[in-house]
Amino acid sequence: MLRVIVHGENDTAKAVRGVLLQGGFVVTDNLARLELTIDEGSVAEPVLDGVDGELERHLLSAIADLTPSGRVLIQRQGGNRSDSAMRITVPTSDAERVAMETAILRALHGYVRGRVSGWGFRFARRSR
Repeated sequence: MLRVIVHGENDTAKAVRGVLLQGGFVVTDNLARLELTIDEGSVAEPVLDGVDGELERHLLSAIADLTPSGRVLIQRQGGNRSDSAMRITVPTSDAERVAMETAILRALHGYVRGRVSGWGFRFARRSR
């Protein structure tokens, strides 16, 4: 399964680590394929700071579907320049935080499914 680093010592980051472990992901401190930094802040809706790519699309879709506000702010001026890393700022309301835990799990499952089907493994029978 996919190895993920989750940075952050706030309640949401701790909960996301637990949800990912229960969801079959390997949560580690090094040698990971994906890196999430989760902050809690006084924002009206979740904020994503990442590079336009597959990971961001999955997170954007899942967060917009599951959060009570239904909105996501995309920040492009941040320091994130990697398509395998994402900085997420979560509102401090309990409803938004709980929804974010599920949204991140759903997004990473979608990301993994997309990567596996996108590799296009094909097994062909050789003719004799």
